[in-house]
Amino acid sequence: MRKLLLLVLVFVMNLVPAVASAQPTGSIRDSLPSDALKKKWDEGVDSFKDGTFDAALVEFKAVYEATKNPRILYNISVCHRKLSQFSQAITALERQLTFRDELSDKEVERAEELLELLKPTVTPLEIKVDQEGAKVVLNGVELGQTPLLGPVTAHVGNNVLEITKPGFRTLQRKFQLPRGDKPRTLELKLEPETLTARVTVAVNGPPGAMIFIDGTEMGTSPYSGDLAVGRHTIEARAPGFVTARQTSVLKYGQPLRVTLTLTEAKKQGKLRVVTDHDDAVIVLDDKMVGTGAWEGVVSSGGHVLTVTKDGYLDYSTEVALDDEQERTLRVTMEEDPTSSYIFWSVSGVAVAAGIAVGAYFVFRPEATSPVDGTFDPGTVPTLFRF
Repeated sequence: MRKLLLLVLVFVMNLVPAVASAQPTGSIRDSLPSDALKKKWDEGVDSFKDGTFDAALVEFKAVYEATKNPRILYNISVCHRKLSQFSQAITALERQLTFRDELSDKEVERAEELLELLKPTVTPLEIKVDQEGAKVVLNGVELGQTPLLGPVTAHVGNNVLEITKPGFRTLQRKFQLPRGDKPRTLELKLEPETLTARVTVAVNGPPGAMIFIDGTEMGTSPYSGDLAVGRHTIEARAPGFVTARQTSVLKYGQPLRVTLTLTEAKKQGKLRVVTDHDDAVIVLDDKMVGTGAWEGVVSSGGHVLTVTKDGYLDYSTEVALDDEQERTLRVTMEEDPTSSYIFWSVSGVAVAAGIAVGAYFVFRPEATSPVDGTFDPGTVPTLFRF
């Protein structure tokens, strides 16, 4: 039994130096495999000393990607801390501590101390998005695509979140979080690039009524579909029925239900006639209906309209009305050029006759004495005197 214990003790004593010898020795720079990487390392160190931590971060990340040396993650974490990117700093340290066997005891202790120092600067956050496959970027760090596997680490205080997905508007949200160990939940909804709302149209009346939206045929009722937000005019049409319409303003995320009622069309319309003379006679289908202006209900179809006035040319036209149609006709009368010629001709004849009559009375001879002659009965009246 003692012999067995002695063998175990010897084995353990031999093992400890082997583990200790596996710990890294020397500087990180000396362990880099190429001069190019050493140059990048030096540039990162110089940038850090100059206070340009973002430039230093770029160089340290490039060296880490080339070597996967976990010792470099501490430098990356410190740069993130200087840039107030605390969650990224913690992520880098937590990743480094998963490689404890490749770190020295001092490096492990240093990483754990910085991690404890940084933990009060962050808080857990659960991000939920209504769309799958959306890219999530928190404080400039891409966290992956939705749905995320679990809570992420956000800053205590100010945070900036950006979520993107093709076909949807980019969502940017600035928010503040208090300190705490319990995860906060942020539920977000992405909006399509073209905002729409669901529209449902039903028709009371004949089956198979046709639905039109903004003048475009959408099919027979009932209708259901997504329309862009804004103003739209919805119509229901059917032969023999009066078109029913409604204009509504669609708002994003607010469904709209429309019910249109069709009524049978009356086989008549309304006609209004307006002339430019109050005494012009209006005749519709050989029947006088008014003077000057007239309005009335007439049957659908064709009609003959005539407007007359003394001294003016007759106005005549055909008028057609559809069911329920309202129509206004404005008539301008034209003077009859022949009416003035007749007036002056008659006037001229009258004046000439008057002149002739006047001349007769002016130049009429006075009464004459009888003249003896040989004609029987013995006297002959004459207009001449000697």
